[in-house]
Amino acid sequence: MSKIVFVYPGQGSQNVKMGEDIYHNIPESKHVLDELSDIIQQDLKNLICHAPEDILKQTENAQPTIFSVSLMIQKAIEVTLGRPSHELCQAMIGHSLGEYTALTCAGSLQPRDGIFLVKIRGQLMQQSLGDGSGTMAAIIGLPISEIESITENFQNTNNLCCVANDNSLEQVIVSGHTEAVEEVMHLSKAKGAKRCVILPVSSAFHSPLMQNAADSLKITLDAIEFSQPKVPVVMNVTANTLDSPHMVSQLLYQQMTGRVRFRESIARLDEMGFTHFVEIGPGKVLTQLIQRILPHATCCNVSNLQDLSQLAHAFKSW
Repeated sequence: MSKIVFVYPGQGSQNVKMGEDIYHNIPESKHVLDELSDIIQQDLKNLICHAPEDILKQTENAQPTIFSVSLMIQKAIEVTLGRPSHELCQAMIGHSLGEYTALTCAGSLQPRDGIFLVKIRGQLMQQSLGDGSGTMAAIIGLPISEIESITENFQNTNNLCCVANDNSLEQVIVSGHTEAVEEVMHLSKAKGAKRCVILPVSSAFHSPLMQNAADSLKITLDAIEFSQPKVPVVMNVTANTLDSPHMVSQLLYQQMTGRVRFRESIARLDEMGFTHFVEIGPGKVLTQLIQRILPHATCCNVSNLQDLSQLAHAFKSW
């Protein structure tokens, strides 16, 4: 029998009109998005479908919209397949922001609390170092051990760069002060990196430069009551399953400044015998990463009605 993981994307996967066909064709999904809009008193549908791309991609807008569209698509899957999420898969994982989606879909976090948290998280992250002093970059084609060796020389509080996302064997994201990141890019190219690209982000996410934002978010996190998830959730900062709901607040707090261990997490799921990975939400960035990490795995993504139909067909043989 297939062992299935539901996977939820993070910031950067957003696109104008994402999930629009599902919104208009599946009433239960429309209700999800409308209800989340009411909770944070923001017209998410209008933002998703009519806002200019540069407005949608702003962190404070991208995070609640991606979270909401992912939940909307999740509901469409449940309606189409006739079962709740925890009966359709045996584990969940999210990338950065997507971890909040995973926890919500697993029943550890109530949707009301989830949308509230990601809205605040997005605002705090956008406000942090928005002066251009921090940035992130993708380093392609250089082993993480080499990148870690390079960044060891950039741990000064005024000249900091660290590994932020371990995405795959071929892709590592670094984060920190802009000048330090640029120097790490230069040194990485000298070591043999195929490409180094500055990312279009407003700050140095998943680095110690997010500490003030993390401390502010912790106040809200500590006020939330988390439940035991109905299926195992592999957490970003540990690359292992959540042991206790009492640890969720601390792990989400650590995630703000810590490394997203996505490659390790997928390898862990492989060790646990998982064979099928379904990315739920806009885009297919994580599907492509997983295919690189586990070439033998069965991977697909669901972001529209056509994808949903294909998943329904595939589930018959899984």
